[in-house]
Amino acid sequence: MTLYQTLLLLSAIFPLLIYTDYREKRKADSDQDSEFDLNSRNSGFVLSFAPFLALFYTEHFWITLLYLIPLYLYFGLLMYIANKKQWCPFFVTDIAIYGSSGLMVTIIGYFIWFHEGVLSPSETTVVSVANEKAVIVVWPFYVMAGLFIAGFIVNKLASKKNRSEANAAFKILALQAIGYPVLPLFTDYYWWTMLAGLVAYVIALPIILRVLTDSSRGGIGFVLGYIYMMAATGSILLYAFLF
Repeated sequence: MTLYQTLLLLSAIFPLLIYTDYREKRKADSDQDSEFDLNSRNSGFVLSFAPFLALFYTEHFWITLLYLIPLYLYFGLLMYIANKKQWCPFFVTDIAIYGSSGLMVTIIGYFIWFHEGVLSPSETTVVSVANEKAVIVVWPFYVMAGLFIAGFIVNKLASKKNRSEANAAFKILALQAIGYPVLPLFTDYYWWTMLAGLVAYVIALPIILRVLTDSSRGGIGFVLGYIYMMAATGSILLYAFLF
């Protein structure tokens, strides 16, 4: 996937995330016993992780970061409209806080893993043995697909049984948070599998979190996001030193 296609994909996804934030706020407003948690906004997740895209295009790392400027202006415009229409509360500091934190981690990661050539391709080329067929490892993809499907099954069953029972949903999300960054280590397409896992987690997290109570959704979402970031960091470090 080219950088332009990825940016277009984010541009299309972000309005949908604002809509999910609006739905959650409207649900909280209709219930006097619940209060909308600003930390649970799905749009904030994308604001934090958008700079990580530059790590997938390290040959043009700094140019990629420049391309994120109009993307964040687009995000800001949509957030301003949503706040003006009172669909969902957004603030100028949201981009400053979420965006700058993700940008800082991305730049640090670039200098640690790429700038010194730790993850950059070696100058020596690996010559494959003639007539030797490469064996594609497929089981990690089946496991990732199984985790993704299991999350929706748990979401369906929990919503029918009791929405306050969140143990199964939390376990599935925790397994996804650990599995999606670790399983790419066992494939031949590490970065593409990492990106696929991130997209799958971004989709599954807000949907499965709906089975949780409104009071616990924000805190549990933060914990799960932290688990994912720690697992992803450990996975990238292992990939840097072992491969």
